[in-house]
This record gives sequence, structure tokens and C-alpha cells, in this order.
Amino acid sequence: MRRSALLAVIGIGVLTSAVPVKDSEAVNTSDELSAQDLLANTAAPETSTKFEILPEYLDAASVWGGLDLSNDSNLTMAASSGAVDSANPRLLVGMYGPNQHVGFPEADFGRYIYDCVNELCRPSGCTNNWCRVGAIFYDAKGSLAMNAHLEIRAGGEYSKNGFQHSFLIAAAAQAYQRTMDESSGNCYNSRMKNGQTVKFCTVRQYAFAKVENHPNGGILGISVKFNGKTTDTRYQCGRVLDGLWKYVSASITPGLGRLLGAPNTETHTTCDVVVDFQNE
Repeated sequence: MRRSALLAVIGIGVLTSAVPVKDSEAVNTSDELSAQDLLANTAAPETSTKFEILPEYLDAASVWGGLDLSNDSNLTMAASSGAVDSANPRLLVGMYGPNQHVGFPEADFGRYIYDCVNELCRPSGCTNNWCRVGAIFYDAKGSLAMNAHLEIRAGGEYSKNGFQHSFLIAAAAQAYQRTMDESSGNCYNSRMKNGQTVKFCTVRQYAFAKVENHPNGGILGISVKFNGKTTDTRYQCGRVLDGLWKYVSASITPGLGRLLGAPNTETHTTCDVVVDFQNE
């Protein structure tokens, strides 16, 4: 199977002190919206948890599996929101894969993912490195422990002109962020032995953003993996999509459309993609 347009898959799990952005404040109507504008409205200080950039120690197959997202005939969506059948250029944002524990819910988890992946992927392409995020809290048989970490990886193929990769990173990062919204049902309370109640969140391991129906199409995937065992299985895929579609449509797609010279670019969000391996 071809491995062009590397799957969008990396992970998430990080603590941040950033300030959340209200959807109504996230819209930039300037004709000169740039990649730097994507996060300008967060008004956030540096994230409190630092990550390390380390050389890759895994082979590509063990990280990404065999899915080739460049072949749309191999993709079906279990749930989706936004334009589906339109022939207009489209930004497709999705998530899939096994559940991953990411510790405490954070007000701007997406900002942290963006900062990490922006170090891994440049306009010229993605490096063969990964981010290690330490001090991830978890329930250790009734005691609160923090000796775990997250591994964040990214890969993809995209236009080397301009900052298409920045828009793709921002869109994929928001898939993780919206997973942690209060309405998504993907955070839960865990009661410690000392009576303390702690809230943890779960995400899908992989997120991706893909430009379709345009000659300068591209794809970027993120993978966030917890190094421990994720026991929570209550992930609500469909409840993430509307909030993700709303944010990406207002804050990311307009700027991407201007970069592409395609102001009619639409947004589509999906989750739990299923691969038909019979087509390989």
C-alpha cells in the first residue's frame, strides 16, 4: 500500500496554562489572515508543561499502521458533520484509533499540541522526531500518580509553499481540544483512596487534517499515545463533531481558503474512520 500523504495520526496529552478561546472571539475577518493569526486570540502565556524533542525509536508501521489516507476509496466515516458531497475544496478533519488517557482536562490542550507539532513539522516537511510530554497524572490503584508520559508524533505531505502545514496542524490539534469540551462526555471523575475526586480525559490516538478537491492538497496526521494502560472506554465520538466543525469553520478554514486561493473552501469533520482493506 502506498505511504504517500502519510496518515494523520499523532497523539495528545499535555498540561497547559493557556486561556480558552471563545468561538465568538476566534474569528479573524482580515483579508491577510496568516498562520500566526491562528493562535493569536488565545492570549496565552507559554504552556506550563514543557516537552522534549527526541529522535524516533519506532518504525513507521508501528506508529501509523497500514492506513493510506491519500486513497479516499479506503475511507468510510462512522460519524460526520459538515459538507460531504460538495465538489468545492474542503478541509477534512477527523480522529480515530484506540482511546488514550491524557491526564487532566486542559483549557487549551490544542495550543500545546500545536506548539509541539509545529516543532516536528516545518514548511519543508516533518522530521523523524517525536515529543515527550512528562508528568501525566493517572489513577494508580486509587492513588494519584504522575510518573507517566505522552508520546506525540506527526507526519504528512503538504504544499511547501506558504504555511499550509500550520493550518493543518491547527485543525488537527483542535480535534483533540474539542474532545475535552465539557459537552463531549470524554472526561470522567475518578475517586482516589483519600476521598479526592479527580477528573481525567480520554482522546482518540489519531487526528488528521486533509485538504481535498484542490490541486495543492495536503495531509497532516498526529498521534498521541499514553505510555501506560488506558482503561476508560466511554469515548463519545459523535458528540465532538459539531463543536469541532464550528471552530474550524470559523477560525481555520477561511484563512486556509485564502492561502489556497479558494474562498469557497468548506469544512467537514469526521471520526472513527474505517478502512476497507479489501481495496488494497
